[in-house]
Amino acid sequence: DVIMLVSLNASDHSAAVIQIPRDTYAKYTGRNYRKLNGADAYLGIDGFRAFLERSMGIRIDRHLILNLDAFSDIVDAVGGVEIDLPSDLVYDDPVQHLYIELHKGKQRLMGDTAEQFVRYRAGYVEADLGRMDAQKLFLAAFIDAVKSNMTLPGTVRLVRALYGEVETDLTFGECCALLPVLLSTELSDVTMTTLGGEAVRTEAGTWYYVLSRS
Repeated sequence: DVIMLVSLNASDHSAAVIQIPRDTYAKYTGRNYRKLNGADAYLGIDGFRAFLERSMGIRIDRHLILNLDAFSDIVDAVGGVEIDLPSDLVYDDPVQHLYIELHKGKQRLMGDTAEQFVRYRAGYVEADLGRMDAQKLFLAAFIDAVKSNMTLPGTVRLVRALYGEVETDLTFGECCALLPVLLSTELSDVTMTTLGGEAVRTEAGTWYYVLSRS
Protein backbone atom coordinates (compact mmCIF):
# COMPACT_ATOMS: atom_id res chain seq x y z
CA ASP A 1 0.00 0.00 0.00
CA VAL A 2 3.04 2.29 -0.09
CA ILE A 3 4.01 3.20 -3.65
CA MET A 4 7.17 5.21 -4.25
CA LEU A 5 9.28 6.10 -7.26
CA VAL A 6 12.93 6.58 -6.33
CA SER A 7 15.64 8.16 -8.46
CA LEU A 8 19.25 7.92 -7.32
CA ASN A 9 21.93 10.09 -8.91
CA ALA A 10 25.32 8.46 -8.38
CA SER A 11 27.28 11.40 -9.83
CA ASP A 12 26.22 14.01 -7.26
CA HIS A 13 24.95 11.63 -4.55
CA SER A 14 21.41 13.00 -4.56
CA ALA A 15 18.07 11.23 -4.51
CA ALA A 16 14.44 12.00 -5.25
CA VAL A 17 11.42 10.15 -3.88
CA ILE A 18 7.92 10.58 -5.32
CA GLN A 19 5.02 9.18 -3.33
CA ILE A 20 1.99 7.98 -5.29
CA PRO A 21 -1.15 7.81 -3.12
CA ARG A 22 -2.54 4.30 -2.91
CA ASP A 23 -6.09 5.62 -3.50
CA THR A 24 -5.10 7.22 -6.83
CA TYR A 25 -7.94 7.00 -9.37
CA ALA A 26 -6.48 4.96 -12.24
CA LYS A 27 -7.67 3.01 -15.26
CA TYR A 28 -5.52 -0.09 -15.50
CA THR A 29 -8.20 -2.75 -16.07
CA GLY A 30 -9.21 -1.71 -19.59
CA ARG A 31 -12.70 -0.93 -18.32
CA ASN A 32 -13.27 0.69 -14.94
CA TYR A 33 -11.19 3.12 -12.90
CA ARG A 34 -9.99 1.68 -9.61
CA LYS A 35 -7.64 2.50 -6.77
CA LEU A 36 -4.02 2.22 -7.84
CA ASN A 37 -3.05 -0.06 -4.95
CA GLY A 38 -4.84 -2.92 -6.71
CA ALA A 39 -2.76 -2.65 -9.88
CA ASP A 40 0.06 -4.92 -8.72
CA ALA A 41 -2.31 -7.79 -7.95
CA TYR A 42 -4.27 -7.24 -11.19
CA LEU A 43 -1.40 -6.65 -13.63
CA GLY A 44 1.56 -8.29 -11.91
CA ILE A 45 4.68 -6.28 -11.17
CA ASP A 46 5.81 -6.10 -14.81
CA GLY A 47 2.40 -4.88 -15.95
CA PHE A 48 2.25 -2.40 -13.07
CA ARG A 49 5.64 -0.99 -14.03
CA ALA A 50 4.59 -0.70 -17.67
CA PHE A 51 1.37 1.07 -16.65
CA LEU A 52 3.28 3.63 -14.57
CA GLU A 53 5.80 4.16 -17.36
CA ARG A 54 3.04 4.85 -19.91
CA SER A 55 1.01 7.03 -17.55
CA MET A 56 3.90 9.15 -16.32
CA GLY A 57 6.19 9.17 -19.35
CA ILE A 58 9.17 7.75 -17.46
CA ARG A 59 11.38 4.66 -17.48
CA ILE A 60 11.52 2.46 -14.40
CA ASP A 61 14.76 0.47 -14.36
CA ARG A 62 14.22 -1.78 -11.34
CA HIS A 63 11.56 -2.65 -8.79
CA LEU A 64 11.62 -3.71 -5.15
CA ILE A 65 8.67 -5.04 -3.16
CA LEU A 66 9.15 -4.96 0.58
CA ASN A 67 6.84 -6.99 2.80
CA LEU A 68 6.02 -6.01 6.37
CA ASP A 69 8.23 -8.68 7.95
CA ALA A 70 11.27 -7.49 5.99
CA PHE A 71 10.43 -3.88 6.84
CA SER A 72 10.40 -4.67 10.56
CA ASP A 73 13.67 -6.63 10.30
CA ILE A 74 15.41 -3.74 8.53
CA VAL A 75 14.29 -1.21 11.15
CA ASP A 76 15.53 -3.50 13.93
CA ALA A 77 18.84 -4.01 12.09
CA VAL A 78 19.62 -0.27 12.08
CA GLY A 79 18.83 0.02 15.78
CA GLY A 80 15.42 1.61 15.43
CA VAL A 81 14.32 5.08 14.34
CA GLU A 82 13.81 8.14 16.55
CA ILE A 83 10.48 9.91 16.05
CA ASP A 84 8.85 12.73 18.03
CA LEU A 85 5.10 12.04 17.93
CA PRO A 86 2.96 15.19 18.27
CA SER A 87 -0.03 13.18 19.54
CA ASP A 88 -1.17 9.69 20.51
CA LEU A 89 -1.89 7.25 17.68
CA VAL A 90 -4.47 4.64 18.67
CA TYR A 91 -6.43 2.39 16.30
CA ASP A 92 -7.81 -1.17 16.30
CA ASP A 93 -8.85 -3.15 13.22
CA PRO A 94 -9.41 -6.84 14.07
CA VAL A 95 -10.16 -7.66 10.42
CA GLN A 96 -6.60 -6.69 9.40
CA HIS A 97 -5.15 -7.85 12.72
CA LEU A 98 -3.92 -4.25 13.02
CA TYR A 99 -3.58 -2.83 16.53
CA ILE A 100 -1.87 0.53 16.93
CA GLU A 101 -1.03 2.15 20.25
CA LEU A 102 1.69 4.78 20.17
CA HIS A 103 1.94 7.63 22.65
CA LYS A 104 2.91 11.25 22.24
CA GLY A 105 6.54 12.26 22.65
CA LYS A 106 10.04 11.48 21.46
CA GLN A 107 10.80 7.78 21.26
CA ARG A 108 12.71 5.10 19.38
CA LEU A 109 10.51 2.99 17.13
CA MET A 110 11.65 -0.58 16.57
CA GLY A 111 10.31 -2.93 13.92
CA ASP A 112 6.84 -3.62 15.33
CA THR A 113 6.13 -0.06 16.47
CA ALA A 114 7.61 1.40 13.28
CA GLU A 115 5.13 -0.71 11.32
CA GLN A 116 2.31 0.72 13.43
CA PHE A 117 3.50 4.26 12.73
CA VAL A 118 3.75 3.94 8.94
CA ARG A 119 0.38 2.12 8.68
CA TYR A 120 -1.63 4.51 10.85
CA ARG A 121 -4.07 6.72 8.93
CA ALA A 122 -7.45 6.75 10.72
CA GLY A 123 -6.89 9.86 12.83
CA TYR A 124 -5.45 12.16 10.16
CA VAL A 125 -7.74 14.83 8.71
CA GLU A 126 -6.81 13.68 5.20
CA ALA A 127 -6.33 10.00 5.94
CA ASP A 128 -3.94 8.75 3.25
CA LEU A 129 -2.23 12.11 2.70
CA GLY A 130 -1.65 12.39 6.43
CA ARG A 131 -0.14 8.92 6.45
CA MET A 132 2.16 9.81 3.56
CA ASP A 133 3.37 12.91 5.42
CA ALA A 134 4.15 10.62 8.35
CA GLN A 135 5.98 8.26 6.01
CA LYS A 136 8.13 11.16 4.75
CA LEU A 137 9.02 11.93 8.35
CA PHE A 138 9.84 8.27 8.98
CA LEU A 139 11.94 7.94 5.83
CA ALA A 140 14.02 10.99 6.79
CA ALA A 141 14.57 9.57 10.29
CA PHE A 142 15.42 6.15 8.84
CA ILE A 143 18.05 7.63 6.50
CA ASP A 144 19.57 9.43 9.47
CA ALA A 145 19.64 6.17 11.48
CA VAL A 146 21.36 4.30 8.64
CA LYS A 147 24.01 6.99 8.21
CA SER A 148 24.61 7.21 11.95
CA ASN A 149 24.66 3.54 12.88
CA MET A 150 25.62 1.50 9.83
CA THR A 151 29.08 1.00 8.35
CA LEU A 152 29.52 -0.16 4.76
CA PRO A 153 30.51 -3.74 5.80
CA GLY A 154 27.58 -3.88 8.22
CA THR A 155 25.18 -2.68 5.54
CA VAL A 156 26.47 -5.30 3.11
CA ARG A 157 25.80 -7.97 5.75
CA LEU A 158 22.30 -6.55 6.21
CA VAL A 159 21.60 -6.69 2.47
CA ARG A 160 22.91 -10.27 2.31
CA ALA A 161 20.68 -11.33 5.20
CA LEU A 162 17.54 -9.67 3.86
CA TYR A 163 18.04 -10.16 0.14
CA GLY A 164 15.82 -13.24 0.02
CA GLU A 165 13.07 -11.49 2.00
CA VAL A 166 12.25 -8.93 -0.70
CA GLU A 167 11.05 -9.29 -4.28
CA THR A 168 13.34 -7.39 -6.64
CA ASP A 169 15.08 -7.59 -9.99
CA LEU A 170 18.12 -5.83 -8.54
CA THR A 171 21.00 -8.26 -8.34
CA PHE A 172 22.96 -8.63 -5.12
CA GLY A 173 25.94 -7.03 -6.89
CA GLU A 174 23.84 -4.02 -7.92
CA CYS A 175 22.60 -3.62 -4.34
CA CYS A 176 26.18 -3.61 -3.04
CA ALA A 177 27.24 -1.11 -5.75
CA LEU A 178 24.48 1.27 -4.69
CA LEU A 179 25.33 1.12 -0.98
CA PRO A 180 28.30 3.55 -1.01
CA VAL A 181 26.16 6.08 -2.88
CA LEU A 182 23.29 5.70 -0.43
CA LEU A 183 25.52 5.95 2.63
CA SER A 184 27.22 9.10 1.33
CA THR A 185 23.98 10.86 0.34
CA GLU A 186 23.09 13.64 2.77
CA LEU A 187 19.49 14.02 3.90
CA SER A 188 19.53 17.58 2.56
CA ASP A 189 20.14 16.12 -0.90
CA VAL A 190 17.04 13.90 -0.77
CA THR A 191 13.89 15.44 -2.25
CA MET A 192 10.56 13.91 -1.19
CA THR A 193 7.38 14.84 -3.06
CA THR A 194 3.77 13.64 -3.20
CA LEU A 195 1.97 13.74 -6.56
CA GLY A 196 -0.49 16.62 -6.50
CA GLY A 197 -4.24 16.11 -6.56
CA GLU A 198 -7.31 16.09 -4.36
CA ALA A 199 -9.38 13.60 -2.40
CA VAL A 200 -12.82 13.00 -3.91
CA ARG A 201 -15.70 11.00 -2.42
CA THR A 202 -18.12 9.17 -4.70
CA GLU A 203 -21.89 8.96 -4.15
CA ALA A 204 -21.32 5.43 -2.85
CA GLY A 205 -18.99 6.80 -0.18
CA THR A 206 -15.70 5.54 -1.64
CA TRP A 207 -12.71 7.88 -1.44
CA TYR A 208 -10.33 8.33 -4.36
CA TYR A 209 -7.31 10.55 -4.93
CA VAL A 210 -7.62 12.30 -8.29
CA LEU A 211 -4.30 13.49 -9.69
CA SER A 212 -3.89 16.98 -11.08
CA ARG A 213 -3.13 17.15 -14.81
CA SER A 214 -0.32 19.68 -14.33
